[in-house]
Amino acid sequence: MRAGDAAKILLVRAVEETAPEAVSEAGAAAAARVASAHDVAGEAAWLARRATHLLDGDLAAYRPLLALADAPRAPVWTLAFPFGLGAFANYLGPNEQIHVLYNPIAALVAWNLALYALLVLAPVLWRRRQAHTPVATDTTSSRLSPASPAAAAATATAAARRTATLPVPAPHVYGIGAVILRRMVPAFFVRLRRVAEHGAQRAALGATVGRRFWSLWLDTAPALPATALRRILHLAAAVLAVGAVAGMFVRGVFFEYAVVWRSTFVRDPATIVAVLHAVLGPAATLLGQPPPTVADATQMMDAAGLPAARWIGLWAVTAGLVVVLPRTLLALAATWRHRAYTRRLAVALDDTYYATCLAGVRRLQIERIEEAIGTDVAIETATFADTVAGFVCERLYDERLVPALRTFRERGGRVTDLEADMAAACTAFEPELEAHLTGARTDFEAALRAAIGRTIGERFGLTASGAGADLAASGLARDPLEHLGNAVGREISNAVGAAVTTGVSLVVASLSGGFGHHLGAAILVTLLHTTGPVGFLIGGLGGLVAAVAGWYFGRDRLTAGIKGMALPGPLARLALREGALNRLVVQGREQCRDAVRARITAELAPLVPQLAEATFAQLRASLPLAAR
Repeated sequence: MRAGDAAKILLVRAVEETAPEAVSEAGAAAAARVASAHDVAGEAAWLARRATHLLDGDLAAYRPLLALADAPRAPVWTLAFPFGLGAFANYLGPNEQIHVLYNPIAALVAWNLALYALLVLAPVLWRRRQAHTPVATDTTSSRLSPASPAAAAATATAAARRTATLPVPAPHVYGIGAVILRRMVPAFFVRLRRVAEHGAQRAALGATVGRRFWSLWLDTAPALPATALRRILHLAAAVLAVGAVAGMFVRGVFFEYAVVWRSTFVRDPATIVAVLHAVLGPAATLLGQPPPTVADATQMMDAAGLPAARWIGLWAVTAGLVVVLPRTLLALAATWRHRAYTRRLAVALDDTYYATCLAGVRRLQIERIEEAIGTDVAIETATFADTVAGFVCERLYDERLVPALRTFRERGGRVTDLEADMAAACTAFEPELEAHLTGARTDFEAALRAAIGRTIGERFGLTASGAGADLAASGLARDPLEHLGNAVGREISNAVGAAVTTGVSLVVASLSGGFGHHLGAAILVTLLHTTGPVGFLIGGLGGLVAAVAGWYFGRDRLTAGIKGMALPGPLARLALREGALNRLVVQGREQCRDAVRARITAELAPLVPQLAEATFAQLRASLPLAAR
């Protein structure tokens, strides 16, 4: 989001945390209604609309504190101060003589070279320090309660009163920059604002809110004040060098200077020339002048020295190369970074304050996603269940169980042996079923990805730009979720894959592991219970005998006895007549299909909330929010 919107959100948070009585419940509810009046692109945009409404209403008195988001800021005319400092503080030397190395410009160049080295080493040292610093992890998690957006936002004020101030991590600003940003900038700003405030109590409250806002701003956008401060310092250093060079030339106009070499220990002309080559050689090359010679060094050590005009020019060019040009480029780079950060600032919305404000909105969004993808999951689950059920009916029921039943009808035998044979067939079928489920899972996952991608895109109008990611030129060309953007689409695709893998793993465990105790038992009950062969056998033995035996022994004992009897083939064929057996086979097939469908549907039912949560986690920054 834009830095201005982020600043409004953080200022409202600072007020609600330090002066919660400033926001009334009616004002918070009205702000939530305004924010939810129309679709907005993401939670951050919803919070920005809410903050804008509050700052236009209940919190209008705190709006001037938004200027802190632009600090530190210096107008162009303030650069006259470093220019004047460089011009008037430049003292070329006593007795109208300039030491060729020991002079103000040389000191300025040396200082800037040391600073460049520090700029290179500071990030490395900071990362090394951070790598050895233990990080405290926050193990608390906020639960989302199903509430309306208006009600959730209306309670944000009360929640803010209970919310403790979180520890503030230090921004990536080093040395004097950290001191300036953390202490001097807010103190200076607050003191200026106090002049315009009326009443000590109100001024103190504004100062408290301002300090909290500045702390939140540094946590959220440390790069903005840091780049602004660097830009000011780089420009000031460049202008200071320009002022020093200008002052040096102005003094040269009115006074005659000579350049000399004075040293107690370094008296060798060759050594002096080597030093001058290293320091002033690039400037001499750029100006097309000959480099310093041994004769020049020898003459510098004389009492009269050398005319200083040439050497002043060399130092001016050296200052331009070492100070003015690099500092100007660094200032331009800081300006470019500052503008880039201003356009793409992110506010972390995962702490307690924002979770409280957005609890109702997030719950509604999850419900919208559940509603959107629920039909897709139901359709694809039904297709997947039909595919697996058809496979089980064809490869297990038709090819293994029905032939065993027909063999029993032709040859006879014990029903208990028939049950054992069918249970063994179910167990032997498990590896084949697992192999089939592996392939079916891949098709199910691909179809579900495609369906969810189409639904999310159509229902919420999300495209690659809407999801906040760029499309990849390759790699996701065949991904059904590609239109949601490279990074976001890949994460949702991974979430779909993980959820489907977990769900199908439960299906595999249910259908294959202990098959005869679950689905197989349901099929065998249809084929072998009293509605199946046993029932026909009882009926075939004669109604009176069966009735007397059933009354005397009990139906369960009669059934167990008949199952253990070795029935001859003719008796089995008599009990299982062809027409009855065909009806039994058809009934068993439908029971088998229904049992597989029911088992798969039950195991895959949790996919809807799982996928809704995972999809929301990836798309919540770009989902349109609106009151329902």
